[in-house]
Amino acid sequence: GKKLKPIIHPDLNLIAELDGRPVAFMLTFPDINGVLRRVNGKLLPFGWFHVLRWMRKPAGTGMRVPLMGVLKRLHSSRMASQLAFMMIEYIRRNSIANYGATRGEIGWILDDNQGMMAIADAIQSTINREYAIFEKSLIS
Repeated sequence: GKKLKPIIHPDLNLIAELDGRPVAFMLTFPDINGVLRRVNGKLLPFGWFHVLRWMRKPAGTGMRVPLMGVLKRLHSSRMASQLAFMMIEYIRRNSIANYGATRGEIGWILDDNQGMMAIADAIQSTINREYAIFEKSLIS
């Protein structure tokens, strides 16, 4: 957690509580790929300066949501979807107002996660990549 502190912005990360207990969270990071593209992926000689300056106040960037979750006992309830939509909306507002974000990315949703797939459809997201996982026994 300490190593992520430079890219954690409190207004982009939420923990939802119910009766004083955490029940859902959403972790959001500014997308660093844009600034790395501008410095051609090279930190030396002066690329590090641009990256550090960007990390303090990322502007005009996209946002990425690598982790989002709701307590398992709430998965099949309306509360789960309401918490997800509420967190998405608060983070969307903050990322536009404070960072000038122009796009958001929710990634790595398993195709059997029907709840998250429904949320992705409801916010009119589009699929830009699909990954397949293959399995093969190492024992013959």
